[in-house]
This record gives sequence, structure tokens and C-alpha cells, in this order.
Amino acid sequence: MLNLSKLKTATYQNNNSRLTGLTAAAYILKWLSKGYTKDQIYAKFNGDIQLFSTWIDFLKVKKWIVQVKGEDDVSGLKVTKEGKTWLKRFESAHIKLN
Repeated sequence: MLNLSKLKTATYQNNNSRLTGLTAAAYILKWLSKGYTKDQIYAKFNGDIQLFSTWIDFLKVKKWIVQVKGEDDVSGLKVTKEGKTWLKRFESAHIKLN
């Protein structure tokens, strides 16, 4: 079950900037679309596996990512068409996604 209060209040450091709220989800979408590995994405969350897992669950519930059959880690996650649409929306809102 998603811990929405944790998602709303969670912040973490990424390249000297603080990310909050859906910005973290947008970053995960971007990283997955660029082929980042589980370890590379997880490292961006400073070792907070619970926060990382919660965002992955959130993205799955929203159907912005799907788990590819037979794959059980992040490398088996794919950004859906809807996820790509939302990623474009985040980018058009001038959310800087490095």
C-alpha cells in the first residue's frame, strides 16, 4: 500500500538540489526512459529503499510504468505511453529533469 503522507513530505538530495513530491516520480520516469539500472536509480535516493519502492509502487498504480513479464527488478520496468505523456507534461511545465 502506498504511503501517501511519506510521498508528500519526502525530500532528498540529487545533484545539489532538493526534490519533493511528484518531481521524484518525474525523475524516475526520465531515468527509466534513459535506461538507468536499478542501482543507478536507487543511489539517487541516498539509500532510502522504502522511499524508492514507494515511488515505484506509485508509478505502477498510476500505470505510468509496467513490470515486464519475467523481470523482477527495475531493469524490467518500462515507461508506458501514459508515462511518457506525463513525462512530457512535467518537462513542458519547466521542471528541470537532468
